[in-house]
Amino acid sequence: MRLRRVTLTAAHEVEDLLGDFVALTLTDTGTGIPPALLGRVFDPFFTTKEIGKGTGLGLSQVYGFARQSGGTATIASTPGIGTTVTIYLPSAARRPRLAGRGPFPPPRRAPACTRCWWRTMPKSPR
Repeated sequence: MRLRRVTLTAAHEVEDLLGDFVALTLTDTGTGIPPALLGRVFDPFFTTKEIGKGTGLGLSQVYGFARQSGGTATIASTPGIGTTVTIYLPSAARRPRLAGRGPFPPPRRAPACTRCWWRTMPKSPR
């Protein structure tokens, strides 16, 4: 995983984006994606997995979130070596503000859950 600030210009050719962005890059060392399928990986419900092993919604949701946020997601892959996904999100020069209430407070840590519903459910027989 790599997180960096980038300034995109027309020379970068990252879709139609120009300006300052935060780029989050995730790389795996899996089997990679064949070039013939690479153009479809952000399509909703597209999956290369067998039936019952995936919905094909993960990467389309990542792409949709990035686009709705004013950024994008890109993917590069080499079969037999792995895949790299980069999410570009607009960079803010200062901390976002709540309307009429000042800056967002710093993130708080969630309290530990000792009685959560998923801890009381019986284990699935797989």
